[in-house]
Amino acid sequence: MNECLRDRPDNTGRILNPHIPRYEKESVTFTIQNTDEVVFSNTYKKFPFDTTSDENSKKFILQEEGTVKIGKGVTKIAVSGSTSLSGVSETQIRRLSIFKNDNIVNRTQMSYGGYQSFLLAPKIVDVTEGDIISMQITGSNNPSGIASCGTEITFMTLQEV
Repeated sequence: MNECLRDRPDNTGRILNPHIPRYEKESVTFTIQNTDEVVFSNTYKKFPFDTTSDENSKKFILQEEGTVKIGKGVTKIAVSGSTSLSGVSETQIRRLSIFKNDNIVNRTQMSYGGYQSFLLAPKIVDVTEGDIISMQITGSNNPSGIASCGTEITFMTLQEV
């Protein structure tokens, strides 16, 4: 019997095959507690995530350098992120990106404005066990800048799809 039928009642109201194990999909948010801000320049800099909403997750494992390792059995994720950046002039560009290993899989950029939130909407990404996910920031045209940290400001969320 299909797992999706596990908890669906039949026409008499009984639960169909309650002995089939339920497959739980995980959703974990990673934040930064121990850093007030990240200073970056014209090369990508990783956000040093140090806090997770699920320390026992076996599917999304926080690594020492702030990246996230994909665990066993995960094939697709929805990944999103957010931070808050200092203002930029009309000639400057800021790029917030999510990487899978060394490849950008989700990116947004800002080119003019004052201090503001910077959001990466969720994106579906194919993954395999051992892939490394990170959120990184860079700039161009006199690119040095500051990204604010804190659990309510800078975060990355991974959800198994």
